[in-house]
Amino acid sequence: MEPTENRTFAKSIGIAMAIAEMTPIELVAKLEQNGVSVNPITVARWLDGTNCPRSEFVPAIARVLSTDPNTLLGFEHVATSDDDTNIPGVLASGEE
Repeated sequence: MEPTENRTFAKSIGIAMAIAEMTPIELVAKLEQNGVSVNPITVARWLDGTNCPRSEFVPAIARVLSTDPNTLLGFEHVATSDDDTNIPGVLASGEE
């Protein structure tokens, strides 16, 4: 990831950790329980924007922090086929 992306991820993971009231050590332990092996120094580097996690780690990080991978990566909400209420001209289920 580029430096700007690193800072975006750093801010997002910091917010998510604060909301979850989770320390870096707790995040490391929970990630380990989810099959992702990292150390506290790695998490510190994510938090200060030095590095970002490998892309395959992002879903597990999001799951542990009860957030969405796109939120961690700084993307806005993207409508999906299951999310038809955000598509102009498409009625939500049950509407006529």
